[in-house]
Amino acid sequence: MKVLVWTLKEFENTACKIAGRDAHVISFAADSNMSLSPASGSIRYDLVYVFLHPSADGQAFTDSAGRAVVRPEMICRRDDLHGAVVFLGACYGLENMTLLEAFRDAGVAAIIAAPGVNYGGGFAGADVLALALRLALQAGLPIRAAFAAAKKYTALAARAGAQQIGDALEYQLLPGKPVAEMAPRKPGLWNKIITAVSGVVGLVLLLLGLVFGWFAPGPLTQFSPLSPLPLPAGVV
Repeated sequence: MKVLVWTLKEFENTACKIAGRDAHVISFAADSNMSLSPASGSIRYDLVYVFLHPSADGQAFTDSAGRAVVRPEMICRRDDLHGAVVFLGACYGLENMTLLEAFRDAGVAAIIAAPGVNYGGGFAGADVLALALRLALQAGLPIRAAFAAAKKYTALAARAGAQQIGDALEYQLLPGKPVAEMAPRKPGLWNKIITAVSGVVGLVLLLLGLVFGWFAPGPLTQFSPLSPLPLPAGVV
């Protein structure tokens, strides 16, 4: 399964744990002039994570300095998003319709997003949701079933003491707009088996971790539009 990540530089380590070691990770540092490059080659991703801030006007994703790094026109022109499931870790994912429509125009199969402020890092409920979603998709579950399974893991994480569980439980599965002429992906049988087994094993390990308390709270990242207001204690 091919996974793409757009993330804040300071969230990169957590994003890699969520997305898996083979994911293509693009991180944006606040002190760089980097912005999203056009898609290259014939790769098409199955799952895309977005761990960036939304701009205050909802017209772009920004780095931690407030600089726009991903704009709607950059998204809708990307062929590598055709048929992908998009997980929006950014705050106000449901409210920022321009960005949602840009992903739909790119031909994504589905978008998973939440309203209001979202958190990641530490033992955040949204990170459990994002990780369980990937593992369920790897295991071969259809999108809707994978999302339902991920929500159940998130509810279990709440009982295990996950942080900011409220925003994680508000994530919703939204329809995309798959491109009609897109050829379906046909991975090799052996690769498909390995991916599925990896997903199942990952789900089992995640379940054990939640049941036996292998996860601990830690500093959180808030993916909201930048603001002069102080962040809550424990949030970076």
